[in-house]
Amino acid sequence: GILEDILAGVQAGENMYTTMEYYSDVFPYVYINMIRVGELSGSLTNSLKQAIKYLDDSADINKKLRNILIPNVIQFVALLVMLVVGTLVAIPAIQNVFEQVGSTDQLPTVTIWFKNFLDSLMLYWYVPTAIIAAIAIGIVAYINTPKGKYNFDYFKYTMPIFGKLVFALDFSRIVKAMLLNLNNGMRIQEALEVSKNISKNYVMLSLIETSINNILIGQSWIEPFEKSGLPSAMISEMLKVGMETDLSEMMEKLVVDEVVLDEWKQAYDAASVCWKKTPMIYSMSVGMFSMKRANGVSHYIPSTATSAAAQAANAAYRSTSWYSAVGLARLGW
Repeated sequence: GILEDILAGVQAGENMYTTMEYYSDVFPYVYINMIRVGELSGSLTNSLKQAIKYLDDSADINKKLRNILIPNVIQFVALLVMLVVGTLVAIPAIQNVFEQVGSTDQLPTVTIWFKNFLDSLMLYWYVPTAIIAAIAIGIVAYINTPKGKYNFDYFKYTMPIFGKLVFALDFSRIVKAMLLNLNNGMRIQEALEVSKNISKNYVMLSLIETSINNILIGQSWIEPFEKSGLPSAMISEMLKVGMETDLSEMMEKLVVDEVVLDEWKQAYDAASVCWKKTPMIYSMSVGMFSMKRANGVSHYIPSTATSAAAQAANAAYRSTSWYSAVGLARLGW
């Protein structure tokens, strides 16, 4: 096993990190490097404690992310399923009821269009499948080029809502690894060189390489990050202050996971405009009701009734900023 190989290596007079490097798919690079620094500097006990803390913190943040993302992903998938099933099953049933009672009422034009669109997709399923497959192959081929990989990685950091979270997590891991290496006696340049392997993102790697080059020519290593506009102004200023006072202490404040998650969660919550901003809302079924403890994706199903009250309610909803913010205005609902 792995532990037996490490023990055999130590008994043969090798350093522990040397054997661990053969199992880089098991041990994170930063973990191996901390052991290396500890062995070479004579502070292995301290390095092991920091390595354990690093792994515990990483596991903790992954757990928090799962708790945040999984329920919302489930809600989003359920919404899509309800939309498709409702269009294919409920809409024809409602239309049949109108015809059976001899009513002249019709479902909204956009609803009928969407149903016909889904029917066409099901009938000629091979056409959209071929188009999607061609687009997917083209995107994958482009991403596998150096320029495509860089642009795709940049998109990960700048995409709506999730971009801030992806960058914040990557940057937090880099800072955390740097902090551990600085506490083990490394210089900033060496800490950057070692810590860059934490991230596989080309944009992050490019920023770190530029930072290292800046150090070599006597300029600020923070400047490339600041010019990129990816980290917040607060983070850049904190690092600058740290360079003039105590960098390790300032980095400690930057790797607090709650700060990273809270910053992203504010952006995520802003996407659900209605329930976050509206304390009370009106329903034709139950009247006014509280939005307290509401969550998930805000949505409104317009009434198909032709009465003045129903049309007035639809008009009222369409006049709200929420109706435009979530994209319903572009659908015509």
